[in-house]
Amino acid sequence: MPRPIVAIIGRPNVGKSSLFNRVIGKRKAVVDPTPGVTRDRIMAEAEWNRREFLLVDTGGIVPGTTDRMELSIAEQAQIAMDEASVILFLTDVQTGVTDLDQEVARRLHRGERPVVLVVNKVDASEWEADRLEFYALGLGDPVPVSAMTGRNVGDMLDELVKALPPEEREPGEAVESIAVAILGRPNVGKSSLVNALVGAPAVVVDAEPGTTRDSTDTPLDYGGRRYVLIDTAGLRRQKAVRRSEDAIEYYSTLRTIGAIERCQVAVVLIDAIEHLVKQDIDIIDQVIEAGKAIVLAANKWDLVPGKDTDTAGLFVRELWRRYPTSAWLPVTFISASTRQRVGRVLDEVRAAHEQWNRRIPTSELNGWLQELNRTKPPQSSKAGVPRLYYATQAAVRPPTFVFFANNPDYVSDQATRYIEHALRGTFSFPGTPIRLRFRKK
Repeated sequence: MPRPIVAIIGRPNVGKSSLFNRVIGKRKAVVDPTPGVTRDRIMAEAEWNRREFLLVDTGGIVPGTTDRMELSIAEQAQIAMDEASVILFLTDVQTGVTDLDQEVARRLHRGERPVVLVVNKVDASEWEADRLEFYALGLGDPVPVSAMTGRNVGDMLDELVKALPPEEREPGEAVESIAVAILGRPNVGKSSLVNALVGAPAVVVDAEPGTTRDSTDTPLDYGGRRYVLIDTAGLRRQKAVRRSEDAIEYYSTLRTIGAIERCQVAVVLIDAIEHLVKQDIDIIDQVIEAGKAIVLAANKWDLVPGKDTDTAGLFVRELWRRYPTSAWLPVTFISASTRQRVGRVLDEVRAAHEQWNRRIPTSELNGWLQELNRTKPPQSSKAGVPRLYYATQAAVRPPTFVFFANNPDYVSDQATRYIEHALRGTFSFPGTPIRLRFRKK
């Protein structure tokens, strides 16, 4: 059965992200004393007493607000509550019960989800008695915790597990989810693409660059496969980030890089009007360096003027001119705002994922190598003449090939690129980097 969802909700700056990080055991959510730092829902897998669940961190709820961003944040929190099996309502013992807490509590009374009332910042025993004030919210026994120190968090999780729906086992083997990082420059349409794919406002979308600060995981079933979409903060030039005094922006960038590390396939969005720019190439190079499968998506295709039957071909040829080693990268042309061809992105992701896991039989690989040696072997380098005797595929994710040679030092960088080009010419491998290793026979 699908894992139950647990949503952490509450007014701003009560420590929701700190509690989220404490439960999952790592700093995934941005933690900062500035109210409103968490904007999107952030989702991560968690486990307690052998019960698995998806924990969702949300932005602070401000009932009655007219601020556009706060309204959008509240919408995300409401979506999380609607999807949740259990709600963790977090309050702050050091400020006591506030009008905002009471308004959030009234909303929860109108719902049907079980609620675990949590009183945070009970950092020492002298604060224990102050939790009694929170009985006034009418949501049962308040559980005192300290997200910062971990005090009583285990007790809270015990109460949480009791509130989860009964566990049901389904027959059959679990299907691996494909983790897909949505990457690109700021304001290129990453959040809009996630929303278009899931068909609902899963993340905050805003025309202001930098609206997305956290990496946001959104599960999705499509075409019989399970995906997890990782919407990320826009990557900015590292120098600009390092010189900025905005620590939130800096740590968000680090998490975006972390998203590349934990994804299997990266979708790199390119502005179809601006075409490929240096920042796009930097992102693509990071994905390739990490050895992850990759799909390019030219977004805002609906805004490209004067399109005809060869416009896409011209775009691809210009892409190859600006980035000569990109011929193996699949390109799809989409409009996230109109949802034009967005399903094609996941089709390409699935195909790239298959290539990323593809294995070539040793007999076929060496048959190709013999033909290469017969017709046009790699050229000699200053160090000597390379001779390739045997090849085997050592790994997948990405496909990695080991060549046994007379002397690996004789294989120059130019020869390595030539061998990769020849290998792709026969076996293709669209959408995945490949690794070549050379060893002495």
